[in-house]
Amino acid sequence: MKIAAVGKALPPHYYDQDTLLEALKRRWDLRYFNPERLERLHKNVLVGGRHLALPIEEYDTLTTWGRANDAWIRVAQEVGAAAVLDALRQGGLSVDDAVPATLLTEMLGAAAAPDHSNVDPQRTIALRPLLVGLPVAGASGTLADRYHGLAAGGRGWVRAKTGTLTGVNSLAGTVLDAEGRILVFALLSNGPNPVSVRPRLDALAAGLRSCGCH
Repeated sequence: MKIAAVGKALPPHYYDQDTLLEALKRRWDLRYFNPERLERLHKNVLVGGRHLALPIEEYDTLTTWGRANDAWIRVAQEVGAAAVLDALRQGGLSVDDAVPATLLTEMLGAAAAPDHSNVDPQRTIALRPLLVGLPVAGASGTLADRYHGLAAGGRGWVRAKTGTLTGVNSLAGTVLDAEGRILVFALLSNGPNPVSVRPRLDALAAGLRSCGCH
């Protein structure tokens, strides 16, 4: 496995160590009797400054655990999103890039290709591990509690990875058909909510089990 890119992000609120120390001394003036020790500690760590999650003046408003937690969640999401965007940029990708279903089926097809096929054997070797971790319908992972009703015929036969984003649901994997061949599929849907669309994706994938497609 190769790591294509690593992204990084820091909050925009940077303060030098002297400014931080003065703010701490003001904030803790009535709580600690030895501010000189605090000053020695901060000078000895040899840090020039720090990035804070919030503007320094806002920390005095975090008077309850709930407020502090809400602020942490908000900033964590913002910084996390910035790090993801940075990683995508360094990897030559963009949030505007679209991954078509054909790309997913091409990857799965290469991973599941039998020996002596027309697929590049080195590509198959590299992609084969993808198949090992695919959840089994009705048995494991994100498919453990799925494949009921119309999709019940796919239990134990469908192995697939689920994907859910806002307004987008996907299911991509393999299924052993009635003639003993491995079929690969990729199903993508946008619009409906996950609760209503997942059974439909499951039923479509389970249908491949008995199709005997040529």
